[in-house]
Amino acid sequence: TGMTDNSMNTSELEPSKEDMAQHGRPPKPRNLYKVRNPSSDSLVSMMPPEDIGQLMSENLELKKMVDSLTNFDDPDKLSTKERRIIKQTFNAIAGPEGGLMVRELKLLNDRLGANFKDCDSERIMSEMGLGLDELITVESFISWYADPANDLVKKNKASQRFLLERGFSVSGEEFQLHKVRAHDINVRGTFEYRVSFSYNHKPISPWHDIPLYPYGAPEDEVHFICEIPKYTRAKFEIATDEHLNRIKQDVAHGVLREYKHGDMFFNYGALPQTWEDPAHFSEETQAKGDNDPLDALELGLVPMQTGEVKRVRVLGVLALIDSGETDWKIITLRVDDILADRIHTLDELECVFPGAVSSIREWLRVYKVCTGKAENGFGFEGSCMQKQFALKVIHETHQMWEQLVLEKKQTVV
Repeated sequence: TGMTDNSMNTSELEPSKEDMAQHGRPPKPRNLYKVRNPSSDSLVSMMPPEDIGQLMSENLELKKMVDSLTNFDDPDKLSTKERRIIKQTFNAIAGPEGGLMVRELKLLNDRLGANFKDCDSERIMSEMGLGLDELITVESFISWYADPANDLVKKNKASQRFLLERGFSVSGEEFQLHKVRAHDINVRGTFEYRVSFSYNHKPISPWHDIPLYPYGAPEDEVHFICEIPKYTRAKFEIATDEHLNRIKQDVAHGVLREYKHGDMFFNYGALPQTWEDPAHFSEETQAKGDNDPLDALELGLVPMQTGEVKRVRVLGVLALIDSGETDWKIITLRVDDILADRIHTLDELECVFPGAVSSIREWLRVYKVCTGKAENGFGFEGSCMQKQFALKVIHETHQMWEQLVLEKKQTVV
């Protein structure tokens, strides 16, 4: 026909006997457009020198980016960016003098989210090799602050001190949930932002003054305090060491924290008048408590607000093991949710929301991986325990809270 035959040699796509013997199936079609050096299998060797240099430069930048993500947002380790933020924060407080007096450490602590108090001043100055009347320089402070063994800085829950301060007290029989109000203090997204609570216009502590059990309610119902609303990621929590335990956004090394893994698909919060005692060793999980109020997840359809308090129905519990500590996660559902009449147990939850518990377990397992940490583990081989076991955990942690309040006599510990 006078035309050149540009048809493809289909024999190159046919599997050889050697391929069939090795793989037991035809291999994927070969890429006929990939040019290779006959003497080498490397594509790089065929690239012009300027392209090789550009590729190596891009790979180096990619490696730097990956390395920078190691320990990203890890509250126990300092990144270069966080060191810079600490220095800037220190200099902003220090002013023209270029140093801080010991009395100014508390203000710096609040900005950095550290764990030291006014009563630690003498110890801090001693560890920095300074007298109580000497100025603290930014270099000496960062050197002291960055010490991995510094338990006044490390976000170690076991060393956390509580402010067991109660506000207006009302008996469980008289408590009416509709009289609880949450109030915003300062601007959201700032270090000073807090959510305070009141009952009948009188200040209260959400941790200590809201009763765990609603009076006259079924035994599987408790009060739930929302800290992190559904579809958000800012890490809000009850400030157990602050005046009236208001809710605040967690701070680490001068940075307001959020969950880098992504938004939560449940309302996350805590159960009042509970405490996971770090001195209590659980035979079921072979780990101690995490020194916090009991965590709870509410699976209703409607996102709640930070500081919103609702009655919830207990469905089950997951035994998360986080950094060697037991961190129970109570699975609940609001009693006024549109689906509350259909969901009373984990089995009914699975019927209405297939895969909900598995998705929660997977989120909790991997949410720290993006910060450079290992996956979390679970007790009971990851099984979500049923309602009665969850109620037992709630009762035990309520007793631990009662003992904490009794022994510490509502003082700073």
